[in-house]
Amino acid sequence: MRRCPLIPTSLVALSCLIVALTVLVNTTDAQGTAGAIGNFATLARFEGEGFANQLAVSPNGRLVMQVSKGQLGIRDVSNGKITAIGNGIVDDLVWSPSSDRVAWVRYGDTGSSGYIWTVAVNPTTGALRGSPQRVTPGTGGAPAISVDGKWVAYLGPQEKGAAALKPLVVVPVTGGPERIIAKFGNGEELHWSADGKSIYLAASLDRDGDSYSVFKAFVDGRKPQAIRPLTEHWFAGMTHNGARLLLVPQAPRVQPGAGVIVADTNGKELSRALLPVGAITQYDGVIGDSMLVWRSITERQSLVVRSLVGGASKQVPLVGESDQFPEWSPDGRQVAFQVREGTRVSLATMNADGSNVRIHRETDVRTDPWGVRWSPDSRIIGFVSHDLHHLRLLDVTTGAVTLLLSDTTVRIGVWRWRNDARSVFAIMPSPNNSAVSTIEEVPIGGQRRTLRNLAGLPGGKVTGFQWMNDSSGIIRTDSASYLLPFGSAAPRRLADAPGKTNVFGVAVSRDGKTVATPLRVRSGGNGKVELLSLESGATRELSLPFWFLAPITPTFSPDGRSVFIAGRQTSDSLGANVYAVPLDGGAPRVVANMPSSGGGFSLAPDGRSIIHSTLSYRASALLLVDLRPSTGSPSQKQ
Repeated sequence: MRRCPLIPTSLVALSCLIVALTVLVNTTDAQGTAGAIGNFATLARFEGEGFANQLAVSPNGRLVMQVSKGQLGIRDVSNGKITAIGNGIVDDLVWSPSSDRVAWVRYGDTGSSGYIWTVAVNPTTGALRGSPQRVTPGTGGAPAISVDGKWVAYLGPQEKGAAALKPLVVVPVTGGPERIIAKFGNGEELHWSADGKSIYLAASLDRDGDSYSVFKAFVDGRKPQAIRPLTEHWFAGMTHNGARLLLVPQAPRVQPGAGVIVADTNGKELSRALLPVGAITQYDGVIGDSMLVWRSITERQSLVVRSLVGGASKQVPLVGESDQFPEWSPDGRQVAFQVREGTRVSLATMNADGSNVRIHRETDVRTDPWGVRWSPDSRIIGFVSHDLHHLRLLDVTTGAVTLLLSDTTVRIGVWRWRNDARSVFAIMPSPNNSAVSTIEEVPIGGQRRTLRNLAGLPGGKVTGFQWMNDSSGIIRTDSASYLLPFGSAAPRRLADAPGKTNVFGVAVSRDGKTVATPLRVRSGGNGKVELLSLESGATRELSLPFWFLAPITPTFSPDGRSVFIAGRQTSDSLGANVYAVPLDGGAPRVVANMPSSGGGFSLAPDGRSIIHSTLSYRASALLLVDLRPSTGSPSQKQ
């Protein structure tokens, strides 16, 4: 699967370990005609809600490998005809440079891990030339077929032990002896050089993958070379001749003027080409040596208020182009949500029944569920700007917006109101060093002050944080959970953390007695919720039949008997659900359906209703981005 150009980063917020959203694009059998969106030629266009969640375009531009309703197939762009390959749970769809073979990861053969499969195809029609076959004896991911079509490179499973690295493996394309040529902490987006002597990939040397670079790994086993750090861009791939690297911005939406960097194989920038402007985008490969295939997605979400105790649901009429990330006011009378119009996202408010909708277009909101917070008295909405450097306050009654904090030297991370609404608390990570973070208080009309420096805390890397009250928070590290007082007092160790898991959001029950932490085993599989009693220090885990989707921080029910969390079952390629997970170990219950690309939900203060996003419309176009620089054109060097 091609990656959405958005990298989760602990610079944004310690508790917001945002998983890059897998944008699921719906296609229908109706084939779109050639055309243009803006100044970009359209290779194919799809509309509807029914359909494919993964796409990969062949290098010759004739075929699209796709997954639709659990079926893997190849679509002929010229006539829409689909050649079936098989069914099952698959990922990482790739083509050979000659468009005559495809490879993918198939799950479910054993446990939750996947194996690499390939099959030869007709490069013109997509017809199969033989039967699909598994080519790897072990599990792995991120396959890449060499230019001569003889080899497959892939990343093997994470090793055991302290290093816990992933091997970069080379195997014949039809199966056979394997050879490990390098090891990385994390990696993806593998591409062979034209001479077949090296492999380029986006990777990190540490297990947690905080610092990515473009690496050149040598087939003869020499030490890999770091070609270019990936701080503001992501490795989108290479041109067909293996002579150019393509780097796209790390951003959830493409702004006017944003461009793909074209660099040589040493990482030196050669030119730039403008990208399609849009809120949800993904890249899908390269055609020849001069075209990047870019998937432009038009998605509209609306809101639904659903009763949890019986009664009809209420569809809220669409406002603007798309509505998402609702947030109930503490008094239960109003809802704040985000309205997308073009590339701008504004705050909107409405009554709890969906009436009296008001868009505040003077706002510019961070596009996720963590930037907007109601004041405890339900009179003011605080919101973080899209650039993460400004915190503003919206008076719900008057509509007036005031600036509370502006600082370009830090990024405003996870934050909350003080209980009396006289100030806010916020984590302030440095944009240049995620280890340099502070907890600060910003009074309304007063001078901000530092409450705690988060450097040098015990237990290793901080992986999750949640406010406990006005004077402390719960912090999660690689090795343990701590109660962290604001000030100079030492953290109090609460419990050890299970090994080999990735931690997402942390939530505290309303009575302050229980901490819920979503976990996912690093070797893959479904998720778990760790429950920590703050009274006894005892922990236990609940196994879940799904894996998490953003927003991944659980929401406790008012009675503390269950948590609500968004997720998707591995067997379901369409849509996501909001689950109510009983803390007594009972089976999770689906309470709402949401788009797989997120959109958020909010539980009413009384626990009797939930408001959530739902998919209203989706269309997708495969656009051709001209990579050739020419003086006076949009693709000239900027």
